[in-house]
Amino acid sequence: WSLTHRPYVTGFMVFFFLLAVMEQGWTRTLTWVLSSYLIALAAEWGSINYGIPFGDYSYHYEALSQDLVIAGVPFFDTISFSFLSYVSYSFAVYFMSPLSGRGFGLIREDTQASRWSWGTLMLGSFLMMVIDLIVDPIANLGEYWFLGKIYHYPNPGIHFGVTFANYCGWFVVAFATLTANRFLDAWLSTKGL
Repeated sequence: WSLTHRPYVTGFMVFFFLLAVMEQGWTRTLTWVLSSYLIALAAEWGSINYGIPFGDYSYHYEALSQDLVIAGVPFFDTISFSFLSYVSYSFAVYFMSPLSGRGFGLIREDTQASRWSWGTLMLGSFLMMVIDLIVDPIANLGEYWFLGKIYHYPNPGIHFGVTFANYCGWFVVAFATLTANRFLDAWLSTKGL
């Protein structure tokens, strides 16, 4: 039900798979999905139970009765971190890759060093947080469109009801995801994959 009734997640996930498989192959794409999903699941679970890292919020399970919910967290919520972190990372790689050539012959050099530099990881994390500056207010106002009221903040923040802690949490989760994939990529390279 979640995959058919949450087309905005399903569509982005399909596009992500096509792009990521073309860029880095099946092994790294599946590694990215699994690692980002597990990190996001742990973060969402920590927040709904202890308020860390996204701050305190609660899901409305009556509105999620037909959705797949794992450990109290909607599946579509956590799986979306896969494509959101990947697109943020991809933009960071683009901006952090050095230029070479002259005049109109400039090209970006996509090197392993620029792909996994700490600057790229920080920028990618920041860009994912910026995505959430748009996504979370829209989701938080879901009662005004087809998403429905699926969660709320007991102590709403000043940005359309979204708390500052939520945005900090997104940066932390993005950084954890990108750092994990940095080390997983290096490990896969030593295995010749």
